[in-house]
Amino acid sequence: ADLHLMFQHPDESLQQVLLLKPSLVIIHAEAEVHHMRFAAELHKEGIKAGLALLAETNIKTCEEILHSFDHVLIFSGNLGHQGGSNADMALLEKIKYINAHHPEAEIGWDGGINDQNIQQLIDGGVNVLNVGGFIQNSQNPQEAYAKLLALAGTND
Repeated sequence: ADLHLMFQHPDESLQQVLLLKPSLVIIHAEAEVHHMRFAAELHKEGIKAGLALLAETNIKTCEEILHSFDHVLIFSGNLGHQGGSNADMALLEKIKYINAHHPEAEIGWDGGINDQNIQQLIDGGVNVLNVGGFIQNSQNPQEAYAKLLALAGTND
């Protein structure tokens, strides 16, 4: 399992998170935490560290800490909004920056993924697609999921 800690102070939950032994833990660049120390604690336990960036966060302000993270999540959605949102495709510029400066990082995207933009996101360098609203709001969630898989060119 992967965990996305949408907390202002994720370090307060670190010990509980370590006990869960997730594959990946994502914290926000905007959180009040020593990011590199948090990532190092995860790595000591064999857990991948992820950094989420809100749409308004300038990627260059994170340059000094990006090397500590295995995964960077571009958060295009409306934080805390249920039911889906629109993808801000201008955020693909952040992916170009990450690929140019930290090509080893896995890149995730959360927010507004649908059958109209999934290929553009993949072509733009997204490795992990976090889909919610397109599937949840569909008349047939299984069919919506299968459609995205087909468009992504994968069976899982």
